[in-house]
Amino acid sequence: MSLVVAFDQSVKHSACAILQWTSTGGFSVPDTMVFSPGVKGIAGLYEIRCWVNLILDQNATLDLVVREMHNQRQFGAATQLHAVNCIIDMQVWDHAQVGRLLLVPSTRWKKICLGSGNVKKDTGYLMRVNKFLQKTLRIPHEINDDNVADAICLAFVGILTLMHKNKIEWPHYSDKKVLDELVASIGA
Repeated sequence: MSLVVAFDQSVKHSACAILQWTSTGGFSVPDTMVFSPGVKGIAGLYEIRCWVNLILDQNATLDLVVREMHNQRQFGAATQLHAVNCIIDMQVWDHAQVGRLLLVPSTRWKKICLGSGNVKKDTGYLMRVNKFLQKTLRIPHEINDDNVADAICLAFVGILTLMHKNKIEWPHYSDKKVLDELVASIGA
């Protein structure tokens, strides 16, 4: 049984999903959360820090923390993501989970979950993600927030990585090279 928390982070609207892989081979989503800081600047980053801290405090037995890795050469408002990434990484460090942090590029998790690494967030995006979540993870209801859906997908990639690390195969995904790279990057 594995418990993974994943963050789909941004400065204005972040999401977190907790995904559990049970000993029977099924998946459950014990909790999802969204967070939008009420203020901007340093105070907003502090609120994000408190939110991440609360999640990690409430889930002390995590097997893995996953966050999306963003392109380091982004510009404009996207550069603020680096501050949010730093906050998540520092909180993971503070909670002695540093050896359990997995950074996943958006193109990688989208390729694994949706079949293409260049999926745009348009009107059909949530339909496509929900189809994956319902078919693969057997989530019975639709997810209406694209950030929550992304966080669940990131958590799934985390569980898939842990399964591969423990020599458990997932019949629907078999690219061992990609999984080897993800396993090697845990805590790096």
